[in-house]
Amino acid sequence: MRHALPSTLIVLACASPGLAQATRTETVVQTSRTEDAGTSPVIRGDGLKRTVQCNRARVTVHGRGNEIVMRGPCERVAVFGTDHRITIEEVGSLSLQGSGHDVRWVRGLGGKEPTVTSHGDSISVKRITAEEFASIPVPTSRE
Repeated sequence: MRHALPSTLIVLACASPGLAQATRTETVVQTSRTEDAGTSPVIRGDGLKRTVQCNRARVTVHGRGNEIVMRGPCERVAVFGTDHRITIEEVGSLSLQGSGHDVRWVRGLGGKEPTVTSHGDSISVKRITAEEFASIPVPTSRE
């Protein structure tokens, strides 16, 4: 049993550099301005500015006063909270809850109009042109 202790210490010492690297990588991801949506990203916070590459994802936004630009096709976008400004290039369905949201979209997924469900006050949903979308500045991170 006495020989097991040095082996254990070596394993722990070897694991520490890897753990430190994982922490640094996570920090870089959190501060990025453009996020790859993957399958079901959740953007949570207040006063955030983000650009999301949708890749047919289901994106959820929570919080207050976030400015989000979604590029590419988004299967579904769900918005909760207050005073979000969201611009979407292509969307299948929108679900909006809360108040004060301003949501703009360019085209529906697959050439169809998006399904819009809205529960709340002072929610604006508007179609914009591709030219208007192209002129929107890329949001810069605000943490």
